[in-house]
Order: sequence, then structure tokens, then C-alpha cells
Amino acid sequence: MKNLLTCCTAKLNICMNSIAYILIIVFIISCSSEDTNSLHLTPEETKYIQSLKKPVIAAPCPDYPPIDFTDHDGNHIGLSHDYLDEISKKLGVTFTVATIQSWADVLQAAKDRKVDIVLSIQDVPERHSYLQFTKPYVRIPNVIVVQKSNTKVNNLDDLAGMKIAAVKGYAVIDFIKKKYPSFTIETVKNETEGLMKLSFGEYDAMIISLSTVSYLVDTYGITNLRIAGTVGYDWNLCIGVRSDDPVLFSIISKALNSIPESKRRAIYQRWISLAPRPFYKEKEFWYILTVLLIGGLLVIIGIIAWNASLRRQVKIKTQQLEDELYWHKKTQEQLLLEKERLLITIQSIGDAFISTDDKGNIILSNKQADVLFNNIISLGKDVRSLVNFTESTTQKLVDPIGECIKLKKPVIYYHLKCQCNNRTIDVSVASSPIEIENTIIGAVTIIRDITDMLAMQNELIKLQQFESLGILAAGIAHDFNNILTAIMGNAEIASLMLLKNTKGNDVLEIIDGIKKSVKSAQSLTGQLLTYAKGGKPIKKEGNIIQLIYDTVDFMTHGSSVKVEYIVDGNIENFDFDEHQISHVFRNIVLNAIQAMNKSGVLTVTVKKVELKHDVLQLPDGEYVMIKFSDTGKGIPQEHISKIFDPYFTTKEKGTGLGLTTSLSIIRQHGGTITVSSSDKGTEFTVYLPKIKGTVSVNETHNARVDSISAHVLILDDRQEILDVTAGMLDILGCTYDTANHSDDAINKILTAKERGKPFDCVLVDITIPGSISGVDAFAQMKKIQEKLKGIVMSGYADNSAIADYAQYGFSWYLVKPFTFDDLKQALIKATIA
Repeated sequence: MKNLLTCCTAKLNICMNSIAYILIIVFIISCSSEDTNSLHLTPEETKYIQSLKKPVIAAPCPDYPPIDFTDHDGNHIGLSHDYLDEISKKLGVTFTVATIQSWADVLQAAKDRKVDIVLSIQDVPERHSYLQFTKPYVRIPNVIVVQKSNTKVNNLDDLAGMKIAAVKGYAVIDFIKKKYPSFTIETVKNETEGLMKLSFGEYDAMIISLSTVSYLVDTYGITNLRIAGTVGYDWNLCIGVRSDDPVLFSIISKALNSIPESKRRAIYQRWISLAPRPFYKEKEFWYILTVLLIGGLLVIIGIIAWNASLRRQVKIKTQQLEDELYWHKKTQEQLLLEKERLLITIQSIGDAFISTDDKGNIILSNKQADVLFNNIISLGKDVRSLVNFTESTTQKLVDPIGECIKLKKPVIYYHLKCQCNNRTIDVSVASSPIEIENTIIGAVTIIRDITDMLAMQNELIKLQQFESLGILAAGIAHDFNNILTAIMGNAEIASLMLLKNTKGNDVLEIIDGIKKSVKSAQSLTGQLLTYAKGGKPIKKEGNIIQLIYDTVDFMTHGSSVKVEYIVDGNIENFDFDEHQISHVFRNIVLNAIQAMNKSGVLTVTVKKVELKHDVLQLPDGEYVMIKFSDTGKGIPQEHISKIFDPYFTTKEKGTGLGLTTSLSIIRQHGGTITVSSSDKGTEFTVYLPKIKGTVSVNETHNARVDSISAHVLILDDRQEILDVTAGMLDILGCTYDTANHSDDAINKILTAKERGKPFDCVLVDITIPGSISGVDAFAQMKKIQEKLKGIVMSGYADNSAIADYAQYGFSWYLVKPFTFDDLKQALIKATIA
């Protein structure tokens, strides 16, 4: 408080000393005399003034500060107005200031004799026809103004090719055009308009008087302009008087000339001078001085009372400040404690914790995040530049943090693939936005490593699969025993008939029964392979409509489900794997039956559709659409996106592999499966490309061939296969040799070629135990004998060498067990067709 009083007293002493100094200066100035010039009018001029019945009309230059402009009340002010005011006082004449919008309009008004005098105008010969000019009362240089960024302009020569602005009607325009006829000068209404457009880049330069640009730049706060140079043409401003009134011209000239130099300097310094106007010549100074004196007295009186109250207030404020400091310190301590608790809580979370701002930049993380992501988490960096999340099945990139901020709600992904620091892990991610006063400022994300959990789930699923496989094995054994019983029974009957010399036709019927049983066994193994691992499709031309009828009727037999078919009868046969597609249909129909609790309506719609423009991410073309619509309870929407995920199931005894395998099969056929569901039922729609195979053997040509003259090598590790195949080749008229080892087969190919009796074709089994595969063996054989034809054999119908035989160099394929006709067709394809 003592320091405060000392400071106030010192300031008051300084103020009083300043006031005394100012009063002395004012007294000295008031004693000085002002120079004056006398005004002498002729009797004629005096009579003229006395005879004036109306005010003299004066026209200022519109919006030309500080020479001519208006104040906030619309009153004319400026340098020319002060001269007009002096002339009015000396002559006792009243002037009316005309309000005209533009300089061009002022000149036109002067020509039309609508005004008597023009207050600030340049004397140029073109105006002598309608105006007489007094001596100049002020001289102002014209300058070039450009933007500060334009450093190339320093004089008029530098303006070539630029867009120049000037006020319409100004004499400086004619001066520049005479000197630089190629310059482009655009006119504006007034200086303010021109400077604003120059500031915003609409013009490259502007020609303007120095006083005006100084005033406008200061008034409007324009900071991006500079004076580049002078024009060489100054304003020598005169008063223009109408040329048809010489008496008025004489009066105005004498009055103007009578204004003393001191007054002229005062007017000039008031409006134009760069030096500040002496403060003691301003009226405002005396008003301020009076206020200061009165205020000073009041301050002195108030200080005494204020000093007493200040002590009391300082004591009160000091106590309040101490209280505030105390509570501020307590609040800080509480905040630090809460922050420490929050950090401890975050660090104790067993999952990775990352907090980001609304741009995804990391602002906080815990140690578990460093452990999970191998210490790549860095504060301030965008988490998406460090870690990538993709869907576990489609590999589609996802952005949980960006989604929750965009959707303004929590986002949860139960299973994603996370790529970071050159490794991939399985994670679940939950992101939630941070919202304050309806504004999202960031997000909190929890990331859990579910790799071990998935491994445990897979082990559990394997146990369930083993249980299912046991049930399946029992069923397969039952079916195989039935088939083997038929084969064995028919074989016994055929043997007994042969012993009794029964007719050949009867024996052939028995053998046909054996063949049918073998076909049934082949179909059963095909279904088993499809169930086990799907495999690449072995496409053959088939009737999809008949397959749908057979599969759906078989699956719904024994239930109360009513099946309705809506089938396009114009669907031609096309290529597909009958076993695999039947497996897909069985899965979908089984799901529908279970969803309807074995009763309801299943609608099967089959028709051709044309897909274009990347619909369903499929190529353009013709497809067969098979839609299965049930009337079950539907699939919950939160499960729709997961039903094709491996091992996802809502059934108590489901494996979660049925629909996954089905989608894989259809995609390998070049199609897709879509699903939609509501509480009124579910629709599964299968799209298969309607492609007819180009690789087939002409049946008529096949029927005509009775024998094949070919030299054939058979490679198989099973002697019974070698014997059966050799017997068929013998019937076909082929010469042959056999090998049960890959090296032996390769040597026989080499030996036959060296003897000049090369093999025409080789039959190779894919799997040769204790040796290289038949596929690799055939590749070596082709190196020895380039034109050698090959037929690949396998009991695995889904093997890639069977599905894509041509890519491995083979001419055809045989799926075990195969018939005589199958072997014949293969040899025709390899050696004749």
C-alpha cells in the first residue's frame, strides 16, 4: 500500500508540472501576432456581392480526402473547405456546397453552369472553355502506389503491361497517355474504390495524390501497399470559377490571395503535413486542458479519501487472495491426485489403451500398448500410420477410431487382423468418442490380443470336428458296407452264372449293377472330400435345375416344409462341379429347415440374370441366380456380417463351417452368395457364372473309335491299378508298359526314345510313395521327349493337377475309379482329338 501511494503521488506531481509548462507556452503564443493580408474590392465587385440573391454554389471533388470529403454527419470538410470558409468570412458571402457523386459529374456540372465554382481542380487547357482558374493554393505530388509484394515497380516506365487505375476525369490520365500511349488505364469512381481494389489485387498499380493515399491508408488500415515512385505530374490545385462570370472570378481570386501565409500553413499542416500539428493550436487541447485541471483538483481531493479506503480494500483483497491461493493449491493437489489415479488405472488395464485427438494423433497410451505393438507407439503420431486393421475374412482395411469419431458413437470389432512392425496378430477393437459440449475432441480405444483365445477356440472346434467326424465316419462306413455288399453280391452272382454257362447278356446285367455300385461309392467319396476341405472344383457340363430339384427334394423329405419352385425353363446346361454345388445347396436348405423348425415354406427361385458395372464385385456377364427364401425367424442384424466367418455359429451343435465352405466353393466357381434377413424370413442368393466349357470330346467321334493304336506307359504304385488299366488298354488295341516307381518310368521313356520306339502317351498317378510325384515325373519326361502326351490320374478329385491339368502340361485327366469309356475318352483327347 505504501508503494502504491508513493506511485500515485509521483504521477500527480508530473501531471501538475506538465500543466504549468503548457500554460506558459500558451501564454507566450497568445502574445504573438498573426500576419494578415488586406482585401481590396472595386465598387463594381462590392455591388456584385451586395446584389447576390442566392448563395454561390461550390462543387468539391467527391471523396478526395484530405482535400475534399465528408464527415460522419455528411458535412463537407477538408483542406478546400477550410479555404472556402476563409473566403466566406472575408467576403461575407454564403456558399452552398453541392453534393455530386463523381469527379466526371463535377466537370459536367461545371460545363452545364449548374455550379459556380469548383473548389479543387487542376488548370488544364481543355477546361478553359468553361472555367477560369485562380492561382494554385496547394501543390500535391502524384505518386505510383503498388502492393508491397511488387518490388519491380519504381517509376512509370516499370508499369508497362500492367493494369493501372486512376479516378475518372483526372488530368493526370491525359498526361500519362501522352507520354505512354500503350499503357492500359482503367478509371474508378474515386480514390477509395481504387485503393481497395488495388489492395485486393484487382489492379497492379494506381495513380493517386500523395496526400490522399496517406490519409486513406491511415484511415482504413491498409497495410499491404507501398509508394513506388512519383509520376512527375503534381497537382497544383486551383479554384475554378465559371468562365461566363468574370466579376465573380475576380472576387474569388482576390479573397483567396488575401489569405495570409500563416493561415495557409496552418490549413496545410492540419490536413497534409507529415509533421504533427502543434498541440496548443488545437481546440481539443484547451478542452482537454480544462478537463485535466478540473479532474486534477478532483483527483487531489479524491486521493485523500481514496487513500483511507484503499488500506481497507488492500487488507480485504489480500485476505481474499490468500484464500484463493489456498483453494487453488488444494485444487491443484486434487487434480494431480486424480491424474495420478487415472494414469495408474490406465497402466493397470490388461489390454492396450490408446487415447487420440479428433485427428487420430496419439495423446496417451499405456505400457500394454507398447508391449502389444513392439514399442512403436509414439505420442503425437497418427495411430493409423503405425498400425493397420483389416477384416479377418475380406482383408478390407477398417478404421475403428475414424469410424467412432465420424459416427459419434462407440464402434466394436470382435475380430480384426492387426499389422504392425512387420507382424500380424488377431485382435478385438473397441473405440469410443470423447465428447465435450456436443463436440467430439478425440477417442479412446481398447485393443485386445485374441490370438491365444482363437487358438483355444480352434482346439475346441477341432474336438467338436473329431466328434462330428466320428458320426460322419459311422455313416460313411454304413453306406460303404451297403455299396460293398451290392458289389460283392453281384460279383458272386456273375461268377456262379459263368460256372453254369449262363448267357452273356445276363452276366452283363449283373456287371452293370457292379458298375452302378462303384459310381455310388465314387459319389460318396466326392461328397466326403467336399465336406472335408472343399477343394478346387472339377467343372463339367451339367443341368443345374435338375440338381436343384434332386438336392432340395432330398433335404426336405420327411419334414413339414413346403417347397415352391419358380424356375426359368430356358436355362441351358453349363459348367460346374456337381458335388460341390450340391454341397452348397444342402447347407443352405438345411439352415432354412432348422430356421423354420422343420415347417414352413421354402421358395426356390431360379433365373438367368445379366450383371454389369461391377455389381456385387463380379465381372460383367450372364449368371444363374438361385434364391432360397424361407419363412423362418430370421437372422439378427448383428450376426449378418459374421455368418460367413469361419466357426461362427449360433447353433448348439453347429461347427460354423457350413456357410464358410459354401461361400468358398461358390467363389471358386467365379460367383458369390448374398444374404438378407428380417423377422419374416431369410434369403440366400447364389450367383453362378453361366459358362459352358470349351474342352470336351465329341461323343459322335468317340463312338466311332473302336481301337486306338498308341504306345502307352502306365505309372502307378498300385499293382491292381496297373493290371486293370493294362487290361483296358489291351482291349483298346494299345501297346503298353508299366512302372510302379517314378525313376523306373523316366528311364523307360528315355530307353524307348533311344531305341526309336518312343511312347505316345503316359498315364501317371499323382501320388507315388517313396518317389517323386507323378506330376514332377511327367515334367522330367517332357524334357526327354518334348511331344509326349500325358494323362493325370488321382483318387483325389479336388487335386489342383486334376482341376487345372492343362497348366501342368497334361492333355486330359482321369478320376479314380474310372470306366473303360473314361479311359477311352482320355486317350482320344490325348492322342487323336
